[in-house]
Amino acid sequence: MKKIIMAACLTGITTFATAQHFGGVKLQYLAGMGVQENKFEAVGISLHYEGFQFHPNLGLLISAERNFSGFDSKRINVGSGSTNVDYSSTLNQLMVGGVYVPFNGRAVSPYVSVKGGVMFYSTSLHINDPWGQDVCQPEQSNIVKLSAGAAGNAEAGLKLRLTNKARKEMFLQAGVGYTLGTRAKYVRLDDSVTDESASAYTSKFRAPDGSTHEHRIGTLYRTSTSQLIYSLGLTFRVL
Repeated sequence: MKKIIMAACLTGITTFATAQHFGGVKLQYLAGMGVQENKFEAVGISLHYEGFQFHPNLGLLISAERNFSGFDSKRINVGSGSTNVDYSSTLNQLMVGGVYVPFNGRAVSPYVSVKGGVMFYSTSLHINDPWGQDVCQPEQSNIVKLSAGAAGNAEAGLKLRLTNKARKEMFLQAGVGYTLGTRAKYVRLDDSVTDESASAYTSKFRAPDGSTHEHRIGTLYRTSTSQLIYSLGLTFRVL
């Protein structure tokens, strides 16, 4: 039994030592397609890990992304006065899957990857104090809208080797991918309601006489995730 355990440990250590481990960072642009066309776009950064433990061309892929889909400010009328609404929105993702690099380590190699995981839409709204006398006051100044869902992504691209030093390999990586996910909710400051997926997004205000009513501050979208992704970045050997 001891010999079996020692053999298993040595095999595991040898496998890890001879494996290739890469880290990387990519800049990316997300454009809404299909149900999200003209409703969502973002720019962001993706961190990823590629581990080729058991096959030199087929590896484990783990990625974490943070994408910024908007920073804006909009003036709205509130009774006899007005105020500004400050807006920021992000889309964060965590995914796991696999990557296939048929000529891994060579000067030029195509790659394809497939992964799945979770995504989080987050919208933050801040309603400033209104200007003027006898104006409506917001009942809630800071609003955060969160929505989570499942998603899958497929990507294809090229890797170009920049350095070939032992254990210091670095690659320029460019790709195009597509993400498809479940239904999510997100807010934009525009006032357009173009189809059944969009509706007015309102917040409660209190009038000087004590009555409560709502003013529109943006548009709430309810769509599934459908995005085309363009990326450019670096992948480098970490172990």
